[in-house]
Amino acid sequence: MTSSSSFCYQPWTGIDIDNSGSIRPCCKFNTKIAEDWEGYNINNMSIDDYKKSNGLAKLKESFVSGQKPAACERCWKDEAANYPSKRTMDGERWKKEFNDFNLTASNTLLLTLPLGNICNLKCRICSPNSSSSWKKEFQDIYNIKYKVADWANNDFVWQSLLEMTDDILELHLHGGEPFLYDNEKHLEILNKISNSPNASKIRLHYNTNGTVFPDQKYWDAFDKIGWVDIQPSIDDIGARFEYNRKNAKWDEVKENLIKYRDYINIRPNMQLSISTTVSVFTIYYLDEMFTYFMDNKLPKPWLGKLSKPEYYRCSIFPSEHKEIIKNKLLSSSHEDLQNISQWLNDDDSVLLDKFRENIKLHDAYRKESFKQVFPEIYSWLF
Repeated sequence: MTSSSSFCYQPWTGIDIDNSGSIRPCCKFNTKIAEDWEGYNINNMSIDDYKKSNGLAKLKESFVSGQKPAACERCWKDEAANYPSKRTMDGERWKKEFNDFNLTASNTLLLTLPLGNICNLKCRICSPNSSSSWKKEFQDIYNIKYKVADWANNDFVWQSLLEMTDDILELHLHGGEPFLYDNEKHLEILNKISNSPNASKIRLHYNTNGTVFPDQKYWDAFDKIGWVDIQPSIDDIGARFEYNRKNAKWDEVKENLIKYRDYINIRPNMQLSISTTVSVFTIYYLDEMFTYFMDNKLPKPWLGKLSKPEYYRCSIFPSEHKEIIKNKLLSSSHEDLQNISQWLNDDDSVLLDKFRENIKLHDAYRKESFKQVFPEIYSWLF
């Protein structure tokens, strides 16, 4: 255990692999600004090589010496806004295990894997990297044929990842849409952890778009695992939800949320949580969404600040309009919204032209209208 108040165990205990195969300590880590961090990808290096890499060693040295690495800026900004960061949440959740962890050890405790990028939605804030439904639109608009990584179908790679689950405390599965992967690989990893001697200690987390409700065989496996968190990503309600999450129908997703709530309420080892990405599309409307969820006995959303694409960040609003939004958040009865009002302190208004360009391109392609769906904020941005 280190005495530094900014220490993070993730470089020692965590591995996050994204759809492209990029390897990093966690999902918040910015590989583009990390020191000596190039080509760390499951397609060209083993997990063992990653753990011995110079970049990871330098990151560990930074934390040991009490520094705050720039690549971990998303956690530092959350904490500056008095909002729980991944670093602090993991530190609280695994306090005993981290206190007992030997920093010379190499076993992975927290593992994040995508099952692939097959997805039935093409959310505004997403890309072909995480959603197969985006490929055609991306190619039609930008004339770029997107090559989808296929590392998850490499049996050697997959088996090496399966072996890592022997020691894990927490497994995050995402997609694409993970519950569209009703296949051998999904069931193989699920059955492995649910039938392991360590099953009662494992925490399983799913990130889902809420459009697919899992079959009974998944619930049977969930019953054997110590803790299961199902987390739909819901950015708003009604027409704004459907604009943000193209191809999703709000009434169908709303029905699934209630169904999840009722299924999970009778299972003491499970929880339903909601993830909301705070972007230019959502920040003005958060109070309405929070109130809707509370009224329907659904969980209070966990808020994540959008980092990419940059031109959809909540901080692109002109300063005078950011003040209006900030005052709205500060007057909310929901404390979380009061805290994240600080996220508007960044100035990304230089990205407004890029925002307008992308909205016009994709509205025309999808035959949608930002102006009609977001009349309250349209004039502030155009």
